[in-house]
Amino acid sequence: MIKRLTLVRRRDGVPADEFGGRWRAQTELALVTMPAEARPRRLGHCVVRPSRHSVIHDGVAISWHDDESAASEHDRWMSDHPSPESPLDEAASMCVRVEARTVNGPDRLDAIWSDRDASALVLIGFIEPAHGLSRDEFRDYWWDRHRPLASRLVPPELGTEAYVHNYVMSGEPGQWAGIGELYESSLAGARDRAAWFASDAALELIADEERFLVRDTRQLLVMDLDVLVGAFV
Repeated sequence: MIKRLTLVRRRDGVPADEFGGRWRAQTELALVTMPAEARPRRLGHCVVRPSRHSVIHDGVAISWHDDESAASEHDRWMSDHPSPESPLDEAASMCVRVEARTVNGPDRLDAIWSDRDASALVLIGFIEPAHGLSRDEFRDYWWDRHRPLASRLVPPELGTEAYVHNYVMSGEPGQWAGIGELYESSLAGARDRAAWFASDAALELIADEERFLVRDTRQLLVMDLDVLVGAFV
């Protein structure tokens, strides 16, 4: 199974409060039109919540495909059937293949992604590797060394409903090596966790972050996930 994240920007002139609905309508039309072999096995849209700050991406599509051939068939069909009313800035969009590993909450993830029309609050974090680290080295450090440290130090009550590491594969475009999916029950919990990270209790964890990622370029987007294609069939 191939997992991909498509990082998108809205086209100039598309209002932020209309973007998510127009993107979904375009995608749903494509899904009922394309042949079965081009359809993703699962698909969800994450749309950034309104913010006073500029964002690097307005949306993230999360999709799974049977294999590389199926993913290529999807891309070919989409390329052959462009939408003249697309709300996306195609030139500013980027698709990356990832390796996904679930840190916690597999049952919660399955409940969300098995239900077409499900929705969830998701924080999507974009991480650049420290200078000199390859994407594979970044992946190994994040999973083998940093993850156990975080599990030990972060208070359990500040944890997420579910958490996924996405490792951007070698050769894929862009600056990111890791993209985190954090499924939250509320923004209040995320704010409490952020307050903990700003305290002295998190100093050891922050020092470890500086060994494998660039903290100054890290981006975190508050997003709403809508599932368009649910359970694997």
